[in-house]
Amino acid sequence: MSFVPVTGPATFRAGDEDGPALIEFTDAAPAGRSVSLPVRAALPVLSRAHTRDDTHPSVALLSGAALLGLRLVAAGKVAPTDDERPGWRVEGLDDADRDAVRRLAAARAHDGLPADDAARLVRDVLDAVADAMPRAAPALRTRPGRSAASAAATTAASAAGGRRAGAGEEFADRVRKRLAERAAREEEAERRSRRAELPDLVRVSLRVEADEEELVAGAVRVVLQVHDERDPLHVCDAALLWTGSEDDHGFGARARIHASIALRAAADVWPVLDRFLALSVPDQLTLDGEEISSLLERVGALREVGVDVHWPRSLGPELTTRAVLDRQRDPKAGERGPEELPLQESPFSAQGLFAFSWQVAFHGEPLTDEEVAELARAASPVVKLRGAWTVVDPTTALRARKRLIRKATGAQALAAALTGTTEVPAVDDEPATADVVVGASLLKVREQGLAPPPPPRAEARGAPPRHP
Repeated sequence: MSFVPVTGPATFRAGDEDGPALIEFTDAAPAGRSVSLPVRAALPVLSRAHTRDDTHPSVALLSGAALLGLRLVAAGKVAPTDDERPGWRVEGLDDADRDAVRRLAAARAHDGLPADDAARLVRDVLDAVADAMPRAAPALRTRPGRSAASAAATTAASAAGGRRAGAGEEFADRVRKRLAERAAREEEAERRSRRAELPDLVRVSLRVEADEEELVAGAVRVVLQVHDERDPLHVCDAALLWTGSEDDHGFGARARIHASIALRAAADVWPVLDRFLALSVPDQLTLDGEEISSLLERVGALREVGVDVHWPRSLGPELTTRAVLDRQRDPKAGERGPEELPLQESPFSAQGLFAFSWQVAFHGEPLTDEEVAELARAASPVVKLRGAWTVVDPTTALRARKRLIRKATGAQALAAALTGTTEVPAVDDEPATADVVVGASLLKVREQGLAPPPPPRAEARGAPPRHP
């Protein structure tokens, strides 16, 4: 009904004995036309006007009231009127319905219309919609003092209305069914829209976990995680992606396929991950000592294919190593310290042996010889040092067992003592490194400066004596 103006004011006129309730629509133009429609005929106009942006505030108020009335009719909250004119009205409103009436009146009040008057107008429109929707007329109620003829007529009308009551119930059922179907379609469309926005491109990562009992046994668990490629903070366990719904994990339908592809690429780098591919739900794996060592060796390769390994704060590779140039410990020296040299020997002579060796540190603090020996004897890469658990990568474990890198000449030691820097030449499988720390004994030698010699006191031969 595009000919019905909705940009101008609309007036609701309640029904009476002379006719049903009407809604008068007036054009916004100065000489605009007016169109009056019964409430039943005006419902399609009000429903479409609800979605327009140029709707007059009065039309918007009546439109909201009409839609609310349709919802109440579909819910069966109608009853016959109490007056002599057969009709229907809204009845059985709960607190939520009454609150909806108040909020609608407060939101759509216009042109200085008080909220109370707007609420009364909304209730009148609700009753008009309830009276317009049912097809069967309600039965008249007999009142005291009426004549027998009137009572008989009322009884006959009630019987006729009863015969038509079934049609009204069928109509209400059809309205409820259509509203339920429409709500289901809208919900499905919204679900499809959300599903289209869910990410499908993902990458995987590994989260390391372990209980105290597992650490004592030298084992840890690896949990597979899935991340959104564009938003790494959008993460969930792979088990949830495989078993949960899209509302649970927030990923698209193809996310599992891309996660399987990423897992296959990671398994090519670290074959232990093939065990995940054999599981119907790739949730977690338990690693023994050898597998933990292989994981520590392949962390860099996994990072290159986009797979990060997340260690807990209480368990991580906190051991570091660095090369140190210092005097070589003499096993025949007994209790003599490494800095105590025989008086007749120079520290930089051929007999003054120096060596490059590895120093192992935990959280930056060097380990004692006893701790390094305990680390070298450990059979598992999971060890407990200074009351805390840590993992030892194979390179650090090898350096703890074989601390000596190579011997150093006196010239190298002297240069290191004077400049404070030196470089370890490449040896065996160890590459050359410039990150070398000068030992304490060499630094002590550098700090022991010699006193300058006194100036010479001599006179030239044959020189005449000096007189004052």
